[in-house]
Amino acid sequence: MSELEELFLEGWQRYAGAEPPAPVREWLLDDSGDRKFRLDFAWPELRVAVEIDGDCHRTKGRFVSDIAKHNLCVQLGWSVLRFGRANLTKKLPPQATRGGKYTPADLDRPRREAVHMVLALLRAKSTTAD
Repeated sequence: MSELEELFLEGWQRYAGAEPPAPVREWLLDDSGDRKFRLDFAWPELRVAVEIDGDCHRTKGRFVSDIAKHNLCVQLGWSVLRFGRANLTKKLPPQATRGGKYTPADLDRPRREAVHMVLALLRAKSTTAD
């Protein structure tokens, strides 16, 4: 598991609460053809996925593969949220390391917001599935 995936999972465990089910890691997305991809985090019963895009996703080959994965998800009726480093971490300005101006809650705000975004999508999908 990558560092960013660990950050998301820790955030999920901290902020999601007991209500929603935990995500399935490395869910195999298969169109029963030759296209198969693994989703970083999935809630298969609701067809919701979270993809964490770290630095390795910036290469041309990986970018092309990510597009194919996303398109297959859409074709199969999945909703996908994608998060990168900037969506899960807060970069500290230089004065923060000297003055201690930011609280831990401030620093964790992006991760908390990402988890709340996923929770909102899961709630929306679960009401349409009922």
